[in-house]
This record gives sequence, C-alpha cells and structure tokens, in this order.
Amino acid sequence: MHLKINNLHIRDIIISSVLFLIVLGIGYQYLLKGTCGVFHDDAIYVITAKALSEGKGYRLINLPESPLQTKYPFLYPGLLALIWRATPNFSQNIFSMKIITLLTGALAIGLCYFYMIRFMHCHRFIAFSSCLLCSTTPWFLFFATNTLSEMFFLLLLLLSLWALEGKSRNPFTSRKRDFVIGILVSLPFLCRNIGAACIISSIIICYWRKIPFRWVILGSLTIVLPWLLWVLYSMLFSIYNPVQEYYVDYIGWWHRFGYYSMASIFFINIFIFLYGVNRLIFSGIYYIFFPFDFNWTFFIYLLFMAFIFFLYCVRNIRNPGFLFLFIISYIGIILFWPWPPDRFIIIILPFLIGHLVLGIDTIFERLGFKNIFRAAGAVIMIILVTTNLFIVYQNIEDQKRTGYPQIISQASMEDSVYWASYEDIFNWVKEHSSPNDVIASGLDSMVYLYTGRQSFRPYVANFISVFYNGNYPAVGTVDEFHRILATYKPKYLIDTPMPGFPEEKYFHTLLQHFLNRYPNALRPVYMGQDTRFKIYEINFH
Repeated sequence: MHLKINNLHIRDIIISSVLFLIVLGIGYQYLLKGTCGVFHDDAIYVITAKALSEGKGYRLINLPESPLQTKYPFLYPGLLALIWRATPNFSQNIFSMKIITLLTGALAIGLCYFYMIRFMHCHRFIAFSSCLLCSTTPWFLFFATNTLSEMFFLLLLLLSLWALEGKSRNPFTSRKRDFVIGILVSLPFLCRNIGAACIISSIIICYWRKIPFRWVILGSLTIVLPWLLWVLYSMLFSIYNPVQEYYVDYIGWWHRFGYYSMASIFFINIFIFLYGVNRLIFSGIYYIFFPFDFNWTFFIYLLFMAFIFFLYCVRNIRNPGFLFLFIISYIGIILFWPWPPDRFIIIILPFLIGHLVLGIDTIFERLGFKNIFRAAGAVIMIILVTTNLFIVYQNIEDQKRTGYPQIISQASMEDSVYWASYEDIFNWVKEHSSPNDVIASGLDSMVYLYTGRQSFRPYVANFISVFYNGNYPAVGTVDEFHRILATYKPKYLIDTPMPGFPEEKYFHTLLQHFLNRYPNALRPVYMGQDTRFKIYEINFH
C-alpha cells in the first residue's frame, strides 16, 4: 500500500483547526469549574503546584511531615504553579487550570492530525476520523477537563516525535539542533515517568539507522539527570512508612506488590489492554446497546484486534519508525505495570485507532474490497461519533444535575453523588477542627484542598488484590488499620462515596470490621442528608 501524501496543504490547517475547536467546544461544556480531587491525582497535581508557587518546594504539603514529591515529575505541576501564582484565589483558580489543560488537549489533537499526515502514517480520512473519534470519547474528555497530566503529556510527546522524525530525515544536523532535540525528547519523561519510552525508542532507532545521536543524548541528560538525582536523593535520605510510600515511591510499592507476580500481571494486562482499547473505541455503542459481556464472540473479536496489531508489528519491524518503537516500548511498560492500562491507553488512543483502521483498510485493499470498506468505514465512523456524542450529552446533563465530574453517567439517580454533599463535609470540618488537625479520608487530597487540613488515606491498597485477584486483603487488615490511625492520630475519619475507586467497597468492609472489634474507637459526629457521607471522631483511649 503506497501513501501519496507528501506535504501539508491549506485544507490540513482547516481540518486541524476544526478538530481543535471540536475538543475546545465540547470540552468547555464538559468542564466543571470549581471541583477537584475526584480522581485523587488531579488534586495531588494542584497541591504540588500550590507548594511550588508558595515557595515550599516540590513537596506533598497535604500529608503529615510534607514529604518530597518524587512519584510524579514536576513539569505539569510547574505549569499549574504558574497559574496558581497568577491567580492564587482557590477555588477560582481551578477553572483556569482546567482551561489550560483543555487547551493543551485541543492543541494535541490538532497537532496529532498534522503529525500523522506530515510523516505519512496514514491517509487524511483515517487521520481525521481517528482524531475525531478520540475527541468525542468520554474518557478523553474527562482527562482533558480535569487537572490531570495526560493532555500535556500527549502534546509534549507529539513535539518530541516531530523533532525525531525531522532528525531521521536529516541525520547530519548541527550539534546545537541535536542538543535541542535531546531536550524535546526528554520533556515527556519530565511530565510522566512513562515518557521514558520516548527516550528508549529514540536511542534504539538512532542506533538502528546509524544516526548520530551523541548530542541528542547529551541534551536529554541535561534535563533528565536533575530529576533522577532528586529522586535518588529522596530515596537515600528519606524514610517512608507504608502510607507515605504510595504517594512518593513507584519502585517501592511495585517491589512490595508487583515483582513476585509480574508474569500474571503481564498476561492479565494483555486482555485488559485489548478490552480497554475496544471499550474506548466503541464507547457509545458499548454503553448504549449492550455491555459487551465476555463470551466467545467477544473473545474472537479481541483475537481479531490482536491479529491487526500483529500485522502492524510485522509491517514495521523490518524498518521501524519512531512512532512504532515508541508505541511498542510504551505498551511493553504498561503491560508489566501493576495497574490496569485503561488510563494509559488515552495517551496513544488516536494512534491506535489510526493504525487499527489502516490495518483493516490494507486487508480489504488486498482482497479487492477497498472501495466497499471506505464507504462502510465512513458510515461506521459516523455511527461511532454519534453514539459517543450521545453519551457525552448524557454526562454533561448528569454533571449539571450533580455538580460532580465523571467519565460515564452514574447508573441511577439513587447511586448519584452530589458535589454539594462534599461541600457540606468540607464546611463541617473547617468549623469543627483547627488548622493543625489531621484528617483521615479515602479522598484525602480533595479534603486538604478544600479544608486546608492535612489528610491521608488510612490504608495501604494492595493493587494485586484490588485489580488482579491477589490473596492479601485489598486494603490491609484491621490490625494494620489500627496501627495507621495510631501513627498519624487523626482527629476525624471521613467516610464518603468514592465513585470510580474499586478500593471503596474494600475500605467500607474494613471499616465495619474495625467497628465490630473496637466499637468505641469511632464516634459518629456527622451524617449528611445522603447518609453515605459520615464523619467519625477518633477516640484513642
């Protein structure tokens, strides 16, 4: 199959602008102005931005002892810190932070279309359809409208891929340009640790094609080494308890829960990855018509997707490009990571859609049904985008009703949670506690942002048990829970719904077992109109 796209034209600028405006327009309707912390990490990013802007260093000031932050690189919190410095009035500045995140997502989608066309990864129709379908996916819009780093990472990734593609077409460039390319290649890593896949793939492809890359590596090391030294310094001179370890140390909790079962994680993640890609591509159909229960038909479909991915690998393995090696490296990392890869798929979703469609297009072309597939493909894309928009509309209406951000509309009115219920909790805590009091809560980062009281999760989640059916208690034992409370001595324990967190049901069970053993340890002092919202005063005597 020979692609005939050589240069960008004015129509590409128009198409890219349309994609930008689509993401911006839908995203603005999707965005809730003053809410943060529903994903936990979204509040962590804002908290570290607050610490940076106030000159407290790169620390988790929401936790007791304010440990150094070494888990998430500083680039995205640094961007948010600039916004906090310019508009220090919380929670009004949350809206500005979300708008910046949405703008980076819209720019990333527009640039993604440009990238796939400019470097001939697929035809215009496939590139446009892939970006459009991605833009209307509820998961994508959720990450684009909350203070999460995925959109900024995708934008930095595209800039680095663009620089590397240019380098491959003009290998013998100046040292200064190669140094700058090395910096660009490393920027994704300083946004998310998984950006290491970009550095790894660039070194492999330069070595493979005998492209000079010494100055590229030097440029990369210039900005990567300070972050690595920061992490190393923290590991050598800081002592973390298990609760703190979750917040600051990927390697620690991976070692604690992941190494011994790495093989099982890998094979389970393969299925979850294929299922996740399918669920994201067919979001609207999935939630409207049927839940894709696992059966043999669905299993055959997943095998077909795996076959298309295999063809993609075979097609590129002899002459691999930067994008191909990055995707392989990226997928390789997330398959071994002890965490379901759904969230990580968002970043590479437009590329996955594009290459899936291109693979099917190639098969039909060789079978002589190219025109039939193109016509059918256009109809299918219209159906997928339309059903996605229907789900997005439902989400927007549901969010207006509840004031609570969500990826997919909640199952029923009875299951819905309202942001006002959380605000009642925040107001009660501020009225009945002092700034020096510590709070225990599953949504601890949210509690700190809106109350100013340091808070923490009173359990250590074992993600092997939460996601991979491990044998150890998912959020620890009653004795461990008791020790954690005794260590931090929080004044109150807040029990609220945690939509989207599988730990919620395990924590409620643990809390009930604790109350059965120590009936006088927790005294109920608050219950909201929604009785799922409770506050307990902790009696250490």
